[in-house]
Amino acid sequence: MHLDHLAYLVQKRMWLFFIPYVFISPIFYYYLFKAPSTPPEKIMPIAFVDANGNTRKLYCGKDDANDINMLALSEKTGKEMLNVLFSFPANKKETAARIATYSKYFSQERDSSIQNFLKSQAEKTLSLADSGASATFNITYISGGYDPKNKNYVVVSDLTQKLVRNGIETTKKFSVDIYLKMTAKDRKESEGIILEITSVKLRNIKNES
Repeated sequence: MHLDHLAYLVQKRMWLFFIPYVFISPIFYYYLFKAPSTPPEKIMPIAFVDANGNTRKLYCGKDDANDINMLALSEKTGKEMLNVLFSFPANKKETAARIATYSKYFSQERDSSIQNFLKSQAEKTLSLADSGASATFNITYISGGYDPKNKNYVVVSDLTQKLVRNGIETTKKFSVDIYLKMTAKDRKESEGIILEITSVKLRNIKNES
């Protein structure tokens, strides 16, 4: 084949190569010159003890704005629960109203472990309030994170609770792990509740006085 004839064929068929190049080259150069992505920044891991007594760590991606908002909401919900169940005035009626108002933030599944916990803790708190006792608490540590394995949020906290009954003050230290998950769409729309508490675990309980 003569070179002149070869050159003629190349010129004649050039459009077969040119058109794909026009469409493909921008994509090629985009990936060639774009800046490398940085790994997502991580919130400091927190440790918690799962149901089997194993210590695990939680992480939440700081690059996801939704994760950050949900993390803040989980801590806020956890603090409110601690305030309702572990501090109360010496007034049974007022204490009952506080618990009833906040109970909507717990999973509403009947006969679930969290409903049993709420009932048991409410009975203890109301009994103390009815006897004239009152309680306050101080959070010495609190942190939250997302557990990707179980797809829920966990808020870990350490508390010091002071109970005054019959003029005698007693102090108790303990840790509380609060597990939360996203509510169902219908509940979120009808009640405006985004996260609901599905489990609460008390541990490291120490009576100091």
